[in-house]
Amino acid sequence: MDRVLFHITLILTLGVGIFSHSSVASNSTRFVTEKWSTESGLSHNTISAISQTDDKYVWFSSWEGVDRFNGHEFVNIENIYNVPVEDNAARSLTINQQGDLFVGGAKGQLLVRNSDGKWRELYRFKSQVNFITPSPLHYLVVATEDQQVYGLSRSGQLLNLTEQQPLSGVITGLSVYEDQVLISTTAGLFFVQDQTIDSVNSLQNTTINHIYVKEESVFLATEKGVLHVQNSDLSDSKWIIEDKNVLTFSVDRQGRFWCGTAKDGLIVYHPDGQVDHFNNSNHLLDNRVTTIFEDVDGSVWVGTVGGLTRFFETDFNAISKADGLPANFTRAVLEDHNGTMWLGTSNGLAQFDPNTDAIESQALLNQSILSLALSQSGDILAGSYTDGVFVRKKGRFEPYLTVANGLPSNQIRSIETRIPNQIWVGTSEGIAVVETSSNKVTQVIDQNQGLKNNAVAVVKIIKDTVWVGTSRGVNLIKKGQVVEKYNLAGIQPGHIFDFYYDEQADVVFIASDSGLYRYRYRDDSLARLPEFNYQNVAKFFTILKDEYNYLWLSSNVGIYRVERDILNAHLDGKLVELKYDVFEESEGLLSKQANGRSTPAGWLDTRGQVWFATSKGAARANTGDLATYKPVDAAIKFEAVSVDLALQDLSSDIVLQPDAKHLKVKFSSINLVSPKRTVYRVRLTGFQDEWDERGQTNTIEYTNLPPGRYLLEVSSSIAPYEWSVPKQMTIVKLPYWWQTNVFKVVSIFGLIFCLWLSLYWRSYRARLRQKILQQQVDEKTKALQIQSSKLLKANQEKSELLKQLVESSKVLKRLSNEDALTELLNRRAFSEKCEEWQTLADRHGAKYCIGFFDIDYFKSINDNWSHSAGDAALKSVADTLKNTLREQDIIARWGGEEFIVLFPETSLDTAFEMAEKLRKAVYIKDNEEIAEGLTITISGGVASSENAHNYEQVIHRADMALFESKQFGRNKINVFYPDAPEPGDSTKLSS
Repeated sequence: MDRVLFHITLILTLGVGIFSHSSVASNSTRFVTEKWSTESGLSHNTISAISQTDDKYVWFSSWEGVDRFNGHEFVNIENIYNVPVEDNAARSLTINQQGDLFVGGAKGQLLVRNSDGKWRELYRFKSQVNFITPSPLHYLVVATEDQQVYGLSRSGQLLNLTEQQPLSGVITGLSVYEDQVLISTTAGLFFVQDQTIDSVNSLQNTTINHIYVKEESVFLATEKGVLHVQNSDLSDSKWIIEDKNVLTFSVDRQGRFWCGTAKDGLIVYHPDGQVDHFNNSNHLLDNRVTTIFEDVDGSVWVGTVGGLTRFFETDFNAISKADGLPANFTRAVLEDHNGTMWLGTSNGLAQFDPNTDAIESQALLNQSILSLALSQSGDILAGSYTDGVFVRKKGRFEPYLTVANGLPSNQIRSIETRIPNQIWVGTSEGIAVVETSSNKVTQVIDQNQGLKNNAVAVVKIIKDTVWVGTSRGVNLIKKGQVVEKYNLAGIQPGHIFDFYYDEQADVVFIASDSGLYRYRYRDDSLARLPEFNYQNVAKFFTILKDEYNYLWLSSNVGIYRVERDILNAHLDGKLVELKYDVFEESEGLLSKQANGRSTPAGWLDTRGQVWFATSKGAARANTGDLATYKPVDAAIKFEAVSVDLALQDLSSDIVLQPDAKHLKVKFSSINLVSPKRTVYRVRLTGFQDEWDERGQTNTIEYTNLPPGRYLLEVSSSIAPYEWSVPKQMTIVKLPYWWQTNVFKVVSIFGLIFCLWLSLYWRSYRARLRQKILQQQVDEKTKALQIQSSKLLKANQEKSELLKQLVESSKVLKRLSNEDALTELLNRRAFSEKCEEWQTLADRHGAKYCIGFFDIDYFKSINDNWSHSAGDAALKSVADTLKNTLREQDIIARWGGEEFIVLFPETSLDTAFEMAEKLRKAVYIKDNEEIAEGLTITISGGVASSENAHNYEQVIHRADMALFESKQFGRNKINVFYPDAPEPGDSTKLSS
């Protein structure tokens, strides 16, 4: 440790420049972490590289390709429009100064995403691309799996930098320093300059795992620690960290060293000497760290073989049980005359020293502490839930006031000590006035003396009056008597949690469960803020005012901050809109649930920090750091547009064909700092002119839009702040030919002409024959009407009967072809389909495959959970079959727990891939709704119709392959190859 500090000091002395800016003091640094794995959206747990593009997307490479993260979710590039990716594994990522993202694939494909978001293949190497780095001389330098290093120009010309002089060892890293290409291997450090390879003699036979270049410094992560290369010719180096197998290394903007090790997790060295160690028992998902990256917001992303962790510093720091608190549930906070903070919890009291930033001691363990106060002599008073008031004398707590002294109850919610020679104790059964000289109760004030309720939450002396908050409202006590002097009748009956007297404005702010009240002395007036719009919060627990004239309000859904003058103007009716800040988990609170009915539940200490008691520890923030706090302003991005499930090009207007039915638009405000605070609103001008507030939902869908031109607008907000400038997209729905304006005009004129011609002809005929045929027409018309009515009735009866017969026929046919439980085809219906395909195979040579599947250990499901659980398991597998396989695949329940699938016009390899896809889908499906702890797996066999005489033979082959899958341990797919001499001699078995 001393050696590490020595070398950090040496770097500072040499003026490397890494620590040239001021750093946050290490004893106030608190990292908040978030973790992700495949269970939370990552494609693969082993992260090989991390980068961030200018649009703030963070990109991760793994053996399942590249994932894009927007703060809300991970999207694999296979699901992004028009990415020409052909390989499902990526080893390397990098970004150049122009904002282009480069991706190196496991099969040699090198992709580039330009700053405009368009993808293309840049080059195709013969082996896996392991490392990429931008270079001013070569555009890109690329290291491949076959231990070659290439310079790649913008035009695609390739220069092999290691062709003449092969490297020693296996390439482990690649970087550029000044005009040199640095290459690290398991045998040392090499550099290429003017197409000549040279090595650093002092590093020969040293395994170097990673090269990190920052400004004018080069750091080498090795199997023995971290080396700082100090000379421009790379000839001199000094150890700054030793005795650690460091796989990856980074220096953040605060000057901290981040060291990812092979088996010891993550070690963070602070400039002042503090060392933080993180492993799989605290914040990491695995101890093998593979990559480290700092994003534009200052968060540090750490990739391991077990998943991903993000470390970031927040506005609030939380002190919890993990830091030494007796319990997480904190009820009261207090600063003594020495600047020490006392934190009362549901399981005892903690003494916190801000100088060491640590819990110094614990006291009153197993006592639930409800209130704290300083006696007139400076002693700590602690009110408990069950045993009255304790006092700290000579470093120890001892019982002080209980019902034996005359208290009406031992449940102590508030203690007021600022009245000379008295202590006022608020209990669950009223107020006790204690004379300090005798420690005896001289007066009890409860409902019998006029209190609105005996349950007292807060007692405070304001001016010459004692203000009391109870569970039914506010009481004022003057000279020991309950008085009704002030206009407080407008306060709604309910819990009163705190009072704050603002001497400058001569007002009292009142925190309650029905909003925030303000009583003003000069005009005896009462005003009320019923709620803040964000979260519709109306319950406030404690009130503080800092030196920047901000009021701080704790609530059950976060900590609120509002300027005192703005709040007063709003309460006076001068301002309609009230602006305020909200602090939640994304700002460092372990829980946004603050606590009330205990005092003091908040505190402004002498260092300018605000403290709040929450359900998960004591939260604190430096008001000076937050004086100019503003939310992150994240721009809206349209991420994907699909029309009838087909992804669309986002580089131009979205044009919907006349027959397009379903439009889905996905968007995101890329906010990595506080994604849970991001909300959206959408409107489609031309369809709906009002904003549709979507909350955190970042998709919108429309079905059967009428023809027309629309403007889609999306706006976001980091709640509760202002909405962003809308992002716009033009959407055009084309009409059918009969919906065009030309057709409508022609149709109208044609209809008018036809109507006129018809009327003219009828008029002419009527005048010609009116006299002679009128009577005959009337008689025949009457007869025809009667006959027509009879025929119509008969036809209706026949139609209804025919309809019933058709429906009955359909039901019978479906019942005869369908398995009643799973609604799949039954065995007989499947055999008919097989006969049809066998006929096609015999006549035209069409090929098909059959997959035979069986639920593993199905009997144990019935035995362990019930037959109804077994039926549900069969339905679950059937649903997975339907949702996973293609539309053309024919699915049936063969019998019992067996299922069978016919893959039309499908090769044996493709059928195997589909069967394997189905097996994985069944395996990962969550079946907790069926039975707790239930995991369903299937085994399967696949066979082809090639060289088969009939479909029964194909089914038999698939059944044989299924049998071998069972033999090899279940949860596997086996393939029967037709040229195999014996079953199992030439099969492919899934892992």
